[in-house]
Amino acid sequence: MIGRKPKSTKLKLIAGTARKHRLHPEPTAPEDRPEPPADLDHDERKQFLKMRRRVEDLRIATSADTEALAVLACRLAEVARLSELIRKLGSIYVQERKEGAGSPVRVLKANPAVAQRSEAWRHIQSLLAEFGLSPASRSKVTVPEKQPEASPWASIVKR
Repeated sequence: MIGRKPKSTKLKLIAGTARKHRLHPEPTAPEDRPEPPADLDHDERKQFLKMRRRVEDLRIATSADTEALAVLACRLAEVARLSELIRKLGSIYVQERKEGAGSPVRVLKANPAVAQRSEAWRHIQSLLAEFGLSPASRSKVTVPEKQPEASPWASIVKR
């Protein structure tokens, strides 16, 4: 896809830019809770549950987003592992190589984990925006009105 991502119909209606001839029905997501897939490791599962709480706070959590949340959780766990590796080994290392008959030449090289972490962060940023979890994207997401919880005493008390 080239250009901007299309806005959702809901967002177009709120912004007042919806045109009937351009609207097409969008599927509605189920309202059940996303559960962590069984193949996530311990750290990925922790990240999944943390991100699920965040989308639940925005009242946009749905089981239709399970796989996207799992990808986000895996990338967050990957960043944590790579960051730990960079802390242990450093962001650069020295490589010695011989050139001709002279003495070895020392060359500074970037730790590949730095580039991997940077790529993971870019992916995370994109996924956060998809869920409305970044500052810029949050302004484009509308939070549904929270339904008042029924009082446990409502069935007893007559009005």
